[in-house]
Amino acid sequence: MNSVRDILDAIRGLPRPDQLRLVEELTSELEGEPANDTPVEPPPGSNLELQNGFYVYTGPVVDASVLDHRVARDERIEHLARGASSRRD
Repeated sequence: MNSVRDILDAIRGLPRPDQLRLVEELTSELEGEPANDTPVEPPPGSNLELQNGFYVYTGPVVDASVLDHRVARDERIEHLARGASSRRD
């Protein structure tokens, strides 16, 4: 088994009673583990802040154009349009 999909396929291939027993065993095993509900704080001096459970970059942005996805989007649209028009010719 090399992937999660392989594991899920193997579990789905089990008879229903075995699937239920596996779920019960995993549930009891997980209940015995300590919960880690506290997110890891960013290291001191980092440009990240933890806000509502998400890391947010709060540092300076030297070139704001890198955040503007519209340029790349427009270039991609032009590229696709050129490809579509060349197929019609």
